[in-house]
Amino acid sequence: MNNKTAHRANARFPASIRRLTQIALVFSLIAWPIFAADEDSKANTKPLTAEAIAPIADKLNDSQKQSLLSQGLLTVYYSGGAQTSLCPNAAAATEMTGPLAAVKPSIGIETLVVYPLPANLAARPDRDLVLYNIMHRFRSMEGIQYWSASRKAMRIFFTSSKLVKAPGDRSPQPDPVYAASETRHALFLEQEDSSFGKNLYDLDVQSLGKGSVLLNMSNRDQFWYGIVPVLAPRALSMYLFAQPSADGKYLYFYGNAGINAAKAFGVEEKAKTSFANRIVALFNWYAQELEGVK
Repeated sequence: MNNKTAHRANARFPASIRRLTQIALVFSLIAWPIFAADEDSKANTKPLTAEAIAPIADKLNDSQKQSLLSQGLLTVYYSGGAQTSLCPNAAAATEMTGPLAAVKPSIGIETLVVYPLPANLAARPDRDLVLYNIMHRFRSMEGIQYWSASRKAMRIFFTSSKLVKAPGDRSPQPDPVYAASETRHALFLEQEDSSFGKNLYDLDVQSLGKGSVLLNMSNRDQFWYGIVPVLAPRALSMYLFAQPSADGKYLYFYGNAGINAAKAFGVEEKAKTSFANRIVALFNWYAQELEGVK
């Protein structure tokens, strides 16, 4: 729902009716679990060997190591400030810290995945450029699915996903394919998802060397869940980071979302679980694109 629609809703319904409707919607949100989403996130991950996590093992405590080894994925939550404790790249962590802190997150989510690189991709001389271009395949996000904890089923995540020319000109743009990695550039992405409707994002994409690519998404629009406002403009800063391991056998995929969510009862927990599963769904998308490389 956009702002004009919200104004029409306000004019049409008395305040008491709107309030009761909001309460009903908020109570529908709190059926989502408030603990880590690892068990039910439906990540396309595999158990790992100690060798796979050795380069990042010093970042993890014993419990985290065991979780990452057994599931191939680790999620932690934070609040009150920026946190990049699971980020496998120091330069990327530095880039993330300021924008995440600026959001003043009431909810923060870090997810790290270690994924075996497909052998045919690992052997390609242009591997790093392929990893970079995959991060720009925004149209291929259409139709990807995420695990709905409330429904206990997979659900379509994005019903549309496309770059647009500018905030004031929503003309669709094709996904770019680069002949060489660019140090940094900005794009605009319009996505419609099944939870929060259609929204516009500022994108910032950086190449950090050695095959690593960092994508930031910041919402320009108010997020709504029905008629309940969930996120104000610029209340979300979400990062996706991908980097091959030094030996070329694995991909480190890292997601970090800093969210300043509405304080209404239950809304923060809805946003917490939704964005944890969102990061997992985006990893699944990236891994699917990796597996499709010839």
